[in-house]
Amino acid sequence: MIYEIRRIKIFPLAKFMAILWALFCLIPMFFGIVTFIFESYYYRDFFNIFLFILFPIGGAIAGYIYGIILGAIYNLISDYFGGIEMEIEVSEKERQ
Repeated sequence: MIYEIRRIKIFPLAKFMAILWALFCLIPMFFGIVTFIFESYYYRDFFNIFLFILFPIGGAIAGYIYGIILGAIYNLISDYFGGIEMEIEVSEKERQ
């Protein structure tokens, strides 16, 4: 069976993108915390600690905005050129 995605609901996509980007921002935050622990006391300040907290939050906000823009652009383009076609196969477990 071939299905075509004609429209995407923008805000659920934006919510998904926000969560995804926040999770991706946790990876560099982890390395930042590790380097923060092992660097000298001179470079430790409140701003660096604050950045560790803001990095995933900023990623979530950027992902949400990106999701809104991506969903709107996809819906505009799919109106003129058609949506993404996907071939879906029902598994044997689902048929029973």
